[in-house]
Amino acid sequence: MTSPTFKSRFTLALPDYWTPDQALAVVEFIGDLREAIWGHYGDQLLEIYRELNAPEPGNKPTDKPDDTSF
Repeated sequence: MTSPTFKSRFTLALPDYWTPDQALAVVEFIGDLREAIWGHYGDQLLEIYRELNAPEPGNKPTDKPDDTSF
């Protein structure tokens, strides 16, 4: 059994009665929130991204293409 990912832990149901102006206001708020979070936690977030995307120990990246992709 695999662990749930961060994204799979949340289920969002958007209301279908928002006006386009209301939807735009939410999108703008989310953008502003994202900028504020990156401005405050940017270096720490980058370090977490590096850790999450680091190759597994013993799995060295190679320049050889993967033959199974064809």
